[in-house]
Parts: sequence; C-alpha cells; structure tokens
Amino acid sequence: MKLKKFSILCLLLGSFISFTSCENEAAENETITTKSLTKVYESTGEYNSNLDGWFSVYLPDLPAGSNYKFYTDQIYNLSRNDGVTTENAIVIFMEIEGIDDYNLTEERGVVQPAVQFNLNNLIDVSGNAPLDTSKDITLIIAHDDELDISWVVDSYFNSSFRLKIPAKIGFGGLKKV
Repeated sequence: MKLKKFSILCLLLGSFISFTSCENEAAENETITTKSLTKVYESTGEYNSNLDGWFSVYLPDLPAGSNYKFYTDQIYNLSRNDGVTTENAIVIFMEIEGIDDYNLTEERGVVQPAVQFNLNNLIDVSGNAPLDTSKDITLIIAHDDELDISWVVDSYFNSSFRLKIPAKIGFGGLKKV
C-alpha cells in the first residue's frame, strides 16, 4: 500500500453501521469505532450510498472559548488513477477558532464528537480522478487556517515532500457501509 511509505500515521478503521439515522447512530456508535484512535489528527468514520457520513478525529482539548472548525462544505477530491497508482482520497480542512496557532503536537487528547458531512459536492483538484464511492476512502485531515489545497497536494503526492509532511496533517479512513 502506497501510504505505508509515509512516516506519519496511516490508519484505516471502521465498523459496519446502517445510516438510516446517521446523526443518532454516529453518536451512539462513536465510542465503538473510535476507541483505538490514539494519535493527534488520526480519524475514522463511515459513509453510505447517499454519500452522507460522519467522522471523528483525535485532537487535544482546547482552552475555554476556542473550538475546532471543520470545513465540511469544502471537501476536496484528491483521488488518482494514473495506471500505476490508484488513490481514493479526500481532504477536509480544519482550523481552530478563538485562539492563535495552537500547538497540537501533544500526544494527549480526546476523540472529538462525530462530524457530519456529505460527499455530493466535492471540489475537484486539477488532474485528479473521480472519487470511487463504492470503496473505502482515505480521509486526510489538514490543519490549515488558509485552506491551501496546493500545500496538501504537494505534501501527499509529490515524492520530494513525502518525508517532510508537517505535523499538521493526518490520515484516517472512511468505511463504505
């Protein structure tokens, strides 16, 4: 698997949950599917045939008055199929509101509540392949207040950047259910 070449965490997890009521079931089953998340930016989640889903991310607690913001209305498709490599990946940006550039490199943390999303309106990145919604998807969480997709593309695909990926990016998986 190509992701094993990265020196950062790559984790594909999930369990099988029906999405008849995505929000309620995500909250009920969150502890079942996320209890093994232990690294900052590590994530796991699921999506259904309607492309509705949820994910949880392992992040440190923040000081009072600040919170995490996930840009689920701006999800980027980073899928590739160049005949040699097949990638089925999306990027969701996050930032922290209410506090300046908070250091998230600590290993302590808690699993954040499930974040809801929909994959119907993906933003395509130049040169990418269509997202295969019949398979599991690699979820890339990018902590970047500027939402710089070119930085993520360089970090993820450009071999000269592979060993230099900043600590502000993490991988997880979305299980197709």
